[in-house]
Amino acid sequence: MTIYPAVFLLSSSSIIFEILLVRIFSISQWNHLAFMVISMALFGFAASGTLLSMRVNGGRLICTGRGNPHIRLYVLLYSVTALASFLILNRLPLDYLMLPVAPRQILFLLMACLLIAIPFFFTGMVLSSAYMLMPKKSGIIYFLNMAGSGIGALIPLTLLPKMNAGNLIAFTAILPLLATIQLYRGPKKWSREAGYTIAGILAAVMVLVMLSTTPELFRINPSPYKSLSQLLLFPDVTAAQEQTGLRGRVETVDSPYVRFAPGLSLKFQGSLPRQKAAFNDGDNRLVLQVSSARSDFVYQRHTLAYAGYLLTERLRNVLIVQDSGGSAIICALAANAENLHVLEKNPKFSDLLKNHYRIPVASENPRSFIGSSPDRFDVIHVESWGASLPGASALTQDYLFTIDALKLYLSRLTEGGVIIVSRRLLLPPANTLRLCAAAIEALRSLNAVPPEHCIAIIRNWNTFTMIISLRPFRNLEALSMYAEKQNFDLVWPQVADSPSLNRFNAFEKPFHYLQIRNLFKAYGSGTQKRFFDRYPLDIAPQTDDRPFPDKFFKWRKAVKAHKIMGSQLYRLLLSGEVVVLVVLVVALLTAFSLLCIPRVAAGPITESISVNHTVYFLAIGAGFILVELFFIHHYTLVFGDPVVSFAVVLSSLLVSSGAGGLLSSHLRPERIRTVVLLLITVLFTMCISANQTLHRIILLPAPYSQCMAIALLMPAGLLLGMPFPMGMRFLLHQPRQRAYAWALNGCASIVSSVAAVQIAISSGLKLILWTALAVYGLAWLTSRFHHGD
Repeated sequence: MTIYPAVFLLSSSSIIFEILLVRIFSISQWNHLAFMVISMALFGFAASGTLLSMRVNGGRLICTGRGNPHIRLYVLLYSVTALASFLILNRLPLDYLMLPVAPRQILFLLMACLLIAIPFFFTGMVLSSAYMLMPKKSGIIYFLNMAGSGIGALIPLTLLPKMNAGNLIAFTAILPLLATIQLYRGPKKWSREAGYTIAGILAAVMVLVMLSTTPELFRINPSPYKSLSQLLLFPDVTAAQEQTGLRGRVETVDSPYVRFAPGLSLKFQGSLPRQKAAFNDGDNRLVLQVSSARSDFVYQRHTLAYAGYLLTERLRNVLIVQDSGGSAIICALAANAENLHVLEKNPKFSDLLKNHYRIPVASENPRSFIGSSPDRFDVIHVESWGASLPGASALTQDYLFTIDALKLYLSRLTEGGVIIVSRRLLLPPANTLRLCAAAIEALRSLNAVPPEHCIAIIRNWNTFTMIISLRPFRNLEALSMYAEKQNFDLVWPQVADSPSLNRFNAFEKPFHYLQIRNLFKAYGSGTQKRFFDRYPLDIAPQTDDRPFPDKFFKWRKAVKAHKIMGSQLYRLLLSGEVVVLVVLVVALLTAFSLLCIPRVAAGPITESISVNHTVYFLAIGAGFILVELFFIHHYTLVFGDPVVSFAVVLSSLLVSSGAGGLLSSHLRPERIRTVVLLLITVLFTMCISANQTLHRIILLPAPYSQCMAIALLMPAGLLLGMPFPMGMRFLLHQPRQRAYAWALNGCASIVSSVAAVQIAISSGLKLILWTALAVYGLAWLTSRFHHGD
C-alpha cells in the first residue's frame, strides 16, 4: 500500500477522536480534565518519534517501497486501540474529586492518560515513518497530514447532530482501515499484508455489529456530581428528549422534583408552578415553566432579580441575555415587560424556549447582537449560573461579565435603564467583588457619575443580584422597602448602622458589605491594585483578554485561601490552576524522559542533530501549538463556544498550514530563515492588533464575523505550515534524526499546550501569542542552513 492514504485517513480520524474526547470529558468529568486530552494526544505523537529514533537501524522498524506491512499494522492497531480506549474510558471509575482521599484514583487517572495517548502513538508511528521514508516528499506528507486533520475537524460539526459522540467515535475509528485494503494483481498467496487487511475488515464488521446490537456500550454517562445525575436518582423522572451537537448533549427531563427559583424570598407563601428541565452535558440546566398563565408568574415578584425592575421607570424594551437558567424570562413577564428580546447562544436551548413560550428567541452571540442592534433597552437582564458544583467552571471562558461586556451593555441602555445580574453568593466574598469591580471600571470608562451611586446589591442567603445604571438611582427607597418586605439584605448602598444590614440572612459579620465598602474606598483613593493584590483570592475584574470569571485561586495566597475555605483539599483541586500546575510538571518530566531515553538506550545518534537544530525543532513545535491554542481561546468570543472554536480554528489553521507545507516543497533551503522571519512579522502584527480587531469583527452579524475571523487566520496558517517540512527536508539527513526531530516537535508541543492554559488564566490570552513570537524568534536564530549540513 502507498503511505499517502494512511497519512490522510489517520490524520482525519485522529483529530475527530481528539475533538470527541474533549466532548466526552466535558460530559463525564469537568473541564479540568478535558484540556488534558490535547496534551495526551501530543504525548502519543512524541512517544512514536522516541521509539523510532531508538529502533531505526537499517530499516528494522520500517522498510522502503510501496508495500509496507508495518504501516498497515500501525493503522490496524490505531483502529483497535481507539475503539478500546473509548470503551474503557467510558467505564473507568475515575472520580477527580476523590483524588485527595482515594489513592486508587491516581491509578485511574494515569490509566486514563495512557488510554488517550495510545491511539495517537500509532498515528505518530505512521506519520514519523512517512517523513523518514520519503524526506524529499515532506511537503506533500505535511499537506496530507494537515489537510486530513483540517477536514476531519469539521466532521463533528456536521455529524454530531445526527448521531451521538460514542457512535461517531466507533465509525471514525474504523475509517483508516480503508487504507489497509489492497487489490492484488499478482499471484494470490497468503502474506502478512493480506492478514492485516483481513484483520482490518473483521474489525470493522465487529464494530458495526456492536453498534447495532449493544448501543448502550457507546452511550456517555455524565459525572455523578452533575445536576442531571442527581435528579435521575429521584423516582418518577423520565427523559423526554435528547439532542446532540458539538455545543453539547441536551437532554430534556420531566420530573415533579424540579424546583428552580433562585433568589426567592423565604416569605413567599405560595407554591411554585410545575417545571421541567433541560441539561447541557448533564449540567447547566435550563428550566421551563410548564404553565404559561400570567397568574403562575407571580412568584417571581418575590425574587432578588425583580428588584431591578423596580428601579427603572419604564419597561418597553427588555433584553434577556441567557446562558442556561430560565428564571429571567419569567421575571420579565412578571414585571409586564412590553417588548421582550431573548438571546440564548445554545441553538438547542433557543429552540426549546421559542417553542415552549412562543416568544422570539435569537440564537446569537450576545456581544454581536447587542453591538450591531440599533435598539436601546430599558433593562438588560443577564442570567448565567455556571456549573452546579462551585469552582468547576474555573477554566471555563465566559465573556458575559468582563469589563468590555458591561461597557457594551451600559452603552445600549436607555436613559434610566438598568443592568440586572444575579449570581451565586460565595464566602469569602469573591464573585460579588469581581463583578462590582468590573462594573466600576465600565462606568469609569463611560465617564459616569461616581460609580458608588450607580450600583446596588441585594442578597439573600445564597444568591445576590447586582443592579447597574449609568446614572444615580432615583428611587432607592423603593428598593429598601422591597428588601425589608421580602427579608432580603441590602448590601449596597448602605450605612454601617443600618438596622437592615446583615439582618435577615445573617452571617457572623456583614462580610460582603465590608468588602464592597473597602473596594469603593480603594477605587476612590486610587489604590485598587493594592486592594486586589492583598486580598486572599483573585478578584481582579476580568477583561476579554482574561475571561475566566470563576477563577479565584491565587498562588501567593494559597495557604491563606486553603484555611479560609475550610482546609478542604478538594476545593483547591477545583481551582483549576492546581490541576494545570500538576499537569505541567508531569508534562515537563514526560518530555524530558522521551528526549533522553533514545540517547541512553540506543547510544548517540550518528551525525547527531546539532544543538541549533534541536532548538529549532523544539521552537517550531512549541510555537505552532501556542499560536493554535491562542486562536482557539481568542475566537471563543466569536463562535460562542470553546469546542466549536476548537473545531473551526483547528480546521482552518490546519488546512492553511497544509497548503503552506505543500508550497514549501518548491522553496530552496536558504529560504527557511525568510519564511520564519515573515511568520514573526505576521505574529507581531497580530500581537499588537488582536484585541482591537476582535472587538470590531464581533460587531458584525454572526456569519460575517465568523468568516472574517477564519480569513484572518489564513496568512499565519500558511506560514506556520512551512518551517517543519523545510526543516525535515533540508536540515536533517538520517532517518533517526528525522524520527528524533518528530519527538522534539511533539515534546515541545506537550509542554506548551499545558503552559498555554496556565498563561491564559494567570496573565491573559495575548501573552500566549507573545510567547509564540519569542519561540519563533529562537527558531529564526537557529535556522541557518549551511550547504554542508
